[in-house]
Amino acid sequence: MPLPVVPLTRSSTALYGVATIDDRGRFVDHALMTALGWSHGTGLGIRESDCCLIVHPNECFVTMITKHGRLHLPAHVRHRYGLRAGDRVLLVADADRQTLTVYPPATLDLLLAGDQP
Repeated sequence: MPLPVVPLTRSSTALYGVATIDDRGRFVDHALMTALGWSHGTGLGIRESDCCLIVHPNECFVTMITKHGRLHLPAHVRHRYGLRAGDRVLLVADADRQTLTVYPPATLDLLLAGDQP
């Protein structure tokens, strides 16, 4: 495949990562958690959309960063998005907005097929 003629440039300051969901619904990306300033005990809320999960600091938290730096997705959230142990998710951190967006494999499949989720 030929390279694009016009140089590509970034349009955001988002940071990206990929993580594997473990058998308890946990995942970790230390670099992204550090960039967001999230550490052990940070309480997090989860906002659900049609195609992704948006994790953000919240006083009325549903999950928190564990002492090992892992983020736990509750079972009902994992089931709704079809996430299983061993699945890899795309993570997008936005330090300005203090959000971590989690894209499950099903959403990535749709995007790569050219369909809109």
